[in-house]
Amino acid sequence: MSRNDDKYTRLMLESIRNFQHNPNKPILLNEDTNTDYNSVQSITITKENFPDLFEEIKSSLIQKIPNVRLSDDYLQLDKQKNTLTLSGVVQNLNNLEFTITTDISNDDGLYVTVEGLNLTQGTLQTLQVLQGFSKVFINEWTINKVADTFKMT
Repeated sequence: MSRNDDKYTRLMLESIRNFQHNPNKPILLNEDTNTDYNSVQSITITKENFPDLFEEIKSSLIQKIPNVRLSDDYLQLDKQKNTLTLSGVVQNLNNLEFTITTDISNDDGLYVTVEGLNLTQGTLQTLQVLQGFSKVFINEWTINKVADTFKMT
């Protein structure tokens, strides 16, 4: 156990020991004492809160790459930056994990993580399709469209 782990364990135990229940305030335990998690400006887009949008994006990606697996929380909205982040897994490419973000201030917005991927012609074609989808997604979801869709100012 590292020194930080020990420190965080002590802080959590101290929080539990000093707990005073207030039914009007949610209980938040966090290791980072400098972060106020009540002011987080990121939300998950789900089937429940935006069903049409959720299914539209999911079906358009699966149509292009059939072996994509997306979880129910694959789409995140950053309310401070008016950006969307999409993430998933391409199962037939050694479970290649990808993230596409409309925040392209430092790069082109596509990130992939994979271990031991064999770069065959088919693999390269799938990666090119994923890159093409990311460009379309980023171009479509401009800051203004995100703000209009999610009623942000």
